[in-house]
Amino acid sequence: MKLFKYEKEKYKKVLYLFGIKFTKTDKYAILTDKYSSLTDKYSTLTDKVNNLIDKNKNLEQELSDKTNTLLGADKIIEKKLNYNTMILTKEKNRFRYTINYLVEKLGFEDIKEIIIRQRFMFGDNVYNPNLKNPKSFNEKILWLCLHYYNENPEIARIGNKITFKDFVKERLGEGYTVPLIKVYDKVEDINYDELPNQFVIKTNWGGDGTQVKIIKDKSKTDIKKLNSEMKEWLMIWNGIYYYNFNGAYKNIEPKLLIEKYIDEFDRDDSDYKFFCFKGEPKLFYIANNWGTAKQKKLTYYNMNFENLNIQYNNFIRNKESKIEKPILFDEMVQIARKLSKGFPFVRVDLNPVKDKIYAGELTFTPGGGISTYNPVEWDYKLGEMLDISDIIEEYNNRKK
Repeated sequence: MKLFKYEKEKYKKVLYLFGIKFTKTDKYAILTDKYSSLTDKYSTLTDKVNNLIDKNKNLEQELSDKTNTLLGADKIIEKKLNYNTMILTKEKNRFRYTINYLVEKLGFEDIKEIIIRQRFMFGDNVYNPNLKNPKSFNEKILWLCLHYYNENPEIARIGNKITFKDFVKERLGEGYTVPLIKVYDKVEDINYDELPNQFVIKTNWGGDGTQVKIIKDKSKTDIKKLNSEMKEWLMIWNGIYYYNFNGAYKNIEPKLLIEKYIDEFDRDDSDYKFFCFKGEPKLFYIANNWGTAKQKKLTYYNMNFENLNIQYNNFIRNKESKIEKPILFDEMVQIARKLSKGFPFVRVDLNPVKDKIYAGELTFTPGGGISTYNPVEWDYKLGEMLDISDIIEEYNNRKK
């Protein structure tokens, strides 16, 4: 309506200037034509705008389709790369284990040290390990692997995941390890019908999270594939001893054990690992997301819960300067003391679940003695805490 009034006044002025007079009917006809012309233009513009909107929608859909196609291709490529990396790592480990097995069986003692040194330097470590006069934590762990652990039957008993449960029972009493369901000498002995729907199956000589399968639904498990994988676990050269000549795992007869599945282990912050030196916990780390699909984290703290800012290998670590005292912490410390008594060093792994604490394992060789601690000064600080001077002296006296 405003447009009509505006056009009417405009034409009045133009007609007045030229002295042209029209009847009201003529004036109305002119204005009507003008209004119709404007309406047509508006309609044309509206159509163009709608066309542009439709084109834009089509372009957005086309872009979305291409993006999804690229994302799909990217996921396929990533999946293939992950699979190829897994296969390459598996083959590399198989070759390494086989070579180390042959070195052991042929009695090439001098070559063991060469292999260990090469593995140490192949990683991200920034120094050449001194295995004659060890100073750093890694160096001392490697020395113990070569010259001490394989001569200590108690350490071998603890390295065996079956007899480990007996050790814990002797020191702490009943109920501190995950309940054992069954033990098998070979894969063919397994009767899956007698097993619960959920369970954990592992070897008694594996380490560092290897040779373990968590079965959350037996009915959906590819038993044939699982059996094939477990047969490989039990091959004599696949013992964790041949990973790095770790004496704590030497002379263990391979077996399979079935444990109860405890779903609380899958939650965050469920794994506390105490570094104990001659029976005294000096520091600990918390392993986050270890049983989940989330990104794994590993963070070191002192016994006052202060972040030590140690970067271990390439694991993500929490950055907060201090944490609240964990639940059941005092009880965990007492358990760590009891389990580590009598050993120069051992890492005691504990899992608090509600009001209960489980002993996961005792590890005498964290990272196989070849892991990285950044800054490297921490490798030497931990080395100062680990006093094995008496063990080295006794060893050297025996070798004279």
